[in-house]
Amino acid sequence: MPQYRNPSSGFGQFLTPSVKKLLIINTAVFLASYLFRSLPWSELAMTPHEVFHEFKIWQLFTYMFLHHDIMHLVWNMLILYFCGPSLERVWGSREFLVYYFFSGIGAALCSFIFSFNASIIGASGAIYGLLVACAFIFPEALVLVFFLFPMKIRHFVILIMAMSILGAFSSSSNGIAHFAHLGGGLFGFLYLKSEWLKHKLLGVDFSLNFKRKGPPGRKSRKTRFENLDNEVDRILDKISKKGISSLSRRERQILEEKSKKSL
Repeated sequence: MPQYRNPSSGFGQFLTPSVKKLLIINTAVFLASYLFRSLPWSELAMTPHEVFHEFKIWQLFTYMFLHHDIMHLVWNMLILYFCGPSLERVWGSREFLVYYFFSGIGAALCSFIFSFNASIIGASGAIYGLLVACAFIFPEALVLVFFLFPMKIRHFVILIMAMSILGAFSSSSNGIAHFAHLGGGLFGFLYLKSEWLKHKLLGVDFSLNFKRKGPPGRKSRKTRFENLDNEVDRILDKISKKGISSLSRRERQILEEKSKKSL
């Protein structure tokens, strides 16, 4: 079990609103599924055959809130607790949730190819997406693997992805949806690398990124957007190198302004 640590960045400190809600909902659903076992919980699990042939589209979303057992829940919620707040503070709540569910739904879609008749539950796909994001944004953050062995998170993510690849092609997968894990990480990676995709998912006017002639007011507005984005990129680079505690008051205000514009 990894424990995340980066004293210089405050990595994983204090809960943020969306992370808190996800923790509460996942825990509440797990307790409800344990106490009220007679309810049709299987309707919330993601079975590609049912989604495709019976149009149970909601399963692409609801499967993320079900878990096999307490350890499955604890593992996912621990990583959400340690990784989520730092990402939500940088992105804002809206973009954090878009990214979380985009990774989770992407994980489900990957299961269409490799597990068409198997049911899948758990937030692991979305969680792997969060790990990939942390490896990009906080590459120097440390994890204590099994609470003993320090490792940079970027190396940790490479390790668990390699393990998932090996598990996916192993004859004995022990019921673990390795392809869903890989799918969550893959879709998270695609989101992080694609400005077009981020703009489409967040509902931002992508045309602002293209040069075009127009009235002076429009040009100045575009320049403000570009300047803000450039400044945010510089601040994120600083966070990845020196930690979030190295930011000045003005730099924190810029991140807050960017987060508000994303809401």
